[in-house]
Amino acid sequence: MSTFLKKENIFIILFMVFLLNPLIGILLSVAYAVSGKSYNLIIPLMIFCALYMAAINTTKQIDGDEMVYLFQFSEVPANGLYKTLTYMSETKDYVKEPAYGLLVFILYYLTLGNEMLFIAIVTIIIYIVFFAAVYNIFKENKSPNRIIVASVLTVVFFNQYFYLTAHLIRQLMATSVFFLALSHKSESIKKYLLLCLLSYTIHSSMILLILISLIPAMSRLFNKKTLILAGCVTFLFATLFPFIAEHILNHVGLSGDLGTAMVRAANAEGLKDASEGLEQSLVLLMTIPLISISSYVTIRNKPQIMPIVYNLCLIWCLFVICLSFSPLIQYRFFFVLYSFFPIIIYAIASYNRSFMRYFPFFICAFFIYRFYSTIGAAGFVYAPAINLILYPYPLIINL
Repeated sequence: MSTFLKKENIFIILFMVFLLNPLIGILLSVAYAVSGKSYNLIIPLMIFCALYMAAINTTKQIDGDEMVYLFQFSEVPANGLYKTLTYMSETKDYVKEPAYGLLVFILYYLTLGNEMLFIAIVTIIIYIVFFAAVYNIFKENKSPNRIIVASVLTVVFFNQYFYLTAHLIRQLMATSVFFLALSHKSESIKKYLLLCLLSYTIHSSMILLILISLIPAMSRLFNKKTLILAGCVTFLFATLFPFIAEHILNHVGLSGDLGTAMVRAANAEGLKDASEGLEQSLVLLMTIPLISISSYVTIRNKPQIMPIVYNLCLIWCLFVICLSFSPLIQYRFFFVLYSFFPIIIYAIASYNRSFMRYFPFFICAFFIYRFYSTIGAAGFVYAPAINLILYPYPLIINL
């Protein structure tokens, strides 16, 4: 009991520091998290990081897809429950992604229609769920606390991931839930399937990841032959993807969102959709390290985390690279790699003690510096970096 009270007191002190200066509170939470071997020491860091990113998101100038999400949120009283559930469907006559629609409906009344509070809450959900996935994945392998802390800090201060938390809300939330499902796959297949279903009902784009993860061979680390076979199948599927979609449209005919998705896929060849394309240098910058680490683990045959994470990462990287001729489709699948990155990049650190000791520190320091020095550089406008560094929490959050 005395130990519990001691930990509770430490949390209260850390929380008070966090309120006075979030960044200092987070850094002190890092020191606390690595001060012992108990995984519970990491929990305050996860909570503070989620709260901090939520506050920063409330300072964002509303634009892009965020306007659509906020309009749906503001229309809840007029639309009622059913229309809120069908809001994201193309024809508005059937329920699409009901879990997200239900969340919007509930949050409207819980927040009394406060749009910025809604943004803050969904940001917290995205981060907390993903943190839980990271926690479970590394805990299963009994990784040291510093690895989990480094992974949490990397995703928190990863600009590209953060920008999407208020831009592609459904996609990021669904991806977080899917990774949480993966983290439970070896422990409970029932929990895994329920979380996969929840992920799909938040955003239907998760169906491809879910189907791939259900392949029995994905749960075992690829050997060289399996890796080559998986690469060939992925390349073939990605290459034929637009033609398969066009064939389905011509011979079967589909309506609603599935039909819309097929039209987009069928029209994705060449530069027809290049306006939303990605710089291929960015694609390579993200995929080459992930492929290299996952392939190295495969060759060594000594996975430091769940084999399915390496296998999925390899296949998804190859799939995204092969979609370079279909810029729009590539753009819509690429962001998933942002979730693989903070997990895979540290999985290799466990092979070498010296590497494990220093590598996470330098990577985290780089991402923290990069976050504050480039925030808003992608076209989104937030509060000035100096305010985010120095201001107390109540002066940052904009409700």
